[in-house]
Amino acid sequence: MQDILPVALRASNATKAIDLLEELSYFFKKICSPAIDIEELGSIQNKLVLTLCKMEIEFLPTFFTIMVHLLIHLVDEVKLGGPVHYRWMYPIERYLAFLKSHVSNKAQPEGSIAEGYLLWETITFCSRYLESVETIFSRPKRNEDGVPNFYTYLYNSGGRVLGKKDNVRLDDESLKQAHRYVLLHSDEIKPVLDEFIEQKWQQENQVGRRQLNKSIESQWIINEFVDWLQNQVICFKTGKIYLIYFYN
Repeated sequence: MQDILPVALRASNATKAIDLLEELSYFFKKICSPAIDIEELGSIQNKLVLTLCKMEIEFLPTFFTIMVHLLIHLVDEVKLGGPVHYRWMYPIERYLAFLKSHVSNKAQPEGSIAEGYLLWETITFCSRYLESVETIFSRPKRNEDGVPNFYTYLYNSGGRVLGKKDNVRLDDESLKQAHRYVLLHSDEIKPVLDEFIEQKWQQENQVGRRQLNKSIESQWIINEFVDWLQNQVICFKTGKIYLIYFYN
């Protein structure tokens, strides 16, 4: 949060408020870091005091509840207890929220939690032995980015479409760029690309047109690699033959 919040608020016009949030984010980033310099805690405390004084100028008095006041004591807590990530309360609070979700009878919350937790444990235990039924163990992940087996010989990673589908007809130049992008990000094309560059260096060295440098390799790849690869339609991997299809 302390890293993303200042970036997310850059477009806002409230400059003073953003500056104060950046100072608070810097404070939380320092005290929540895995390694804390004890000698630096004094300067962090002094900067926080100045930040709170600036906040009293910009915000209404009703904003300063007991939770805002507790910021003053966080540095002392770090001195006494050590790094903050060893004393996180977030996992406990999330688990308590999970238990509260079992409450169906507010007159008897303890009993509702006990029965709900027992029911959840029973269903979880039984779901381990169910086949051909979607359970919490067999349910696809929310962000499942797996690649079908048909494409795994070319790509070790993949993605999935998000949002509304929209058909777009690419022009010739965009189609060539997309084609080249797919080829250059294929794991199996890497040896072929190296072979192409090696052949080009050998040809240019034999002709001796001019003194070349490494930057010209990118020009070769952009201008000549796709046409050269059309003549190399068969690539070998572990004794199998795969055909590479090209865009026209």
